[in-house]
Amino acid sequence: YNKYGMLVSQDVKGVKLSCDKSLGNIIADSTFYADASVREGVLTATYEGMSVSEPVTIVDAVDDIKITNDSIITDSFKEYAVDVQTTLGENAMSISPLALTWTSLDESIVTIGEHTGVLKGVRNGTTQVIGKLGEVADTMIVNVEIPTAHIMPIDPDMDMSTWKISQTGGKNAVSEAHGNGFTYTYTGASGRSPKIVLTKNIRLWSLPDAIRIRFNPGEAPVKNVVLSLRPNGQKVSYHTLTPDTVIAGKMIELELPTASWIDAADMMNYPITLNNIQLNMGTSKTGQKYTIDFDGFETVYNAIPAENKGDINGDGVVNVSDVTALINKILGLSDYSNTACDINGDGVVNVSDVTDLINMILKSSTK
Repeated sequence: YNKYGMLVSQDVKGVKLSCDKSLGNIIADSTFYADASVREGVLTATYEGMSVSEPVTIVDAVDDIKITNDSIITDSFKEYAVDVQTTLGENAMSISPLALTWTSLDESIVTIGEHTGVLKGVRNGTTQVIGKLGEVADTMIVNVEIPTAHIMPIDPDMDMSTWKISQTGGKNAVSEAHGNGFTYTYTGASGRSPKIVLTKNIRLWSLPDAIRIRFNPGEAPVKNVVLSLRPNGQKVSYHTLTPDTVIAGKMIELELPTASWIDAADMMNYPITLNNIQLNMGTSKTGQKYTIDFDGFETVYNAIPAENKGDINGDGVVNVSDVTALINKILGLSDYSNTACDINGDGVVNVSDVTDLINMILKSSTK
């Protein structure tokens, strides 16, 4: 406000609220939640050393409550304080989850603090939590999806018949799946705005911290990659990932952090759906054959530490015992994870991974 009492800005960034503890609680310096036992008090706002105080009156108990999200996705790592609102007049206002009493219909799937409204997943599954304030209550569906590795394939055991692939600037294209990726071969041809578009609507598992694309372009003139993503049924957004350099025959790894394009802490943004992956290309030489190896379309989960590459048996050391463990995996004599055993990252666990692991050990021993 200016000195004439006119509102000149609604930007309250940097403003800190404070009050007597008997009146209520201030969350993150900016959100006031009233205590049910006190009806009147003073609320103070402070900004860059200047303060203003206003008397406040707490109204009677609300007639209705609404949990903001009808349903959410969570995992077993993050805790989530349920968002609750009520309506006063024509305005929706937040209510502290501390004011409600909470229960979970299945605590083997999700637990929730009875007096805090903070929930956490336990195992994969779906259940409901109930929040009650006086005689009014509301429910929310909770879907627990727990990632099992730091890196997980977006489309495990890829089936090319479920993907639609289109291209301009190329012809005679052939796609061959291998593990969690595929090889794309084409012959260069003329065409305006050359590109390759890989289309499949894939709902990403749980709460990914990033999306990662790994591919070897061979000699194909790849300029950049565009991801088409939709957060929980909202508007589709497009995100361009440009390699620092493109070297023929060298692997390219591109990563899009979730927090770089949505509020990753807002449960309303999940699940995320991948719609398509577009490779924008330079001009391919007419008649020349090109091969692109897509080794991985993956999601990243930071709550799970990255595995020590080559440490198959998980003893913290990469040595000949891991070679034995890998061979046992290939022979079906052990059940180590495919992620740990896929040393060369081609999506298949076989003897080539044994060769790469041996070379890795030999190189480390000569350092």
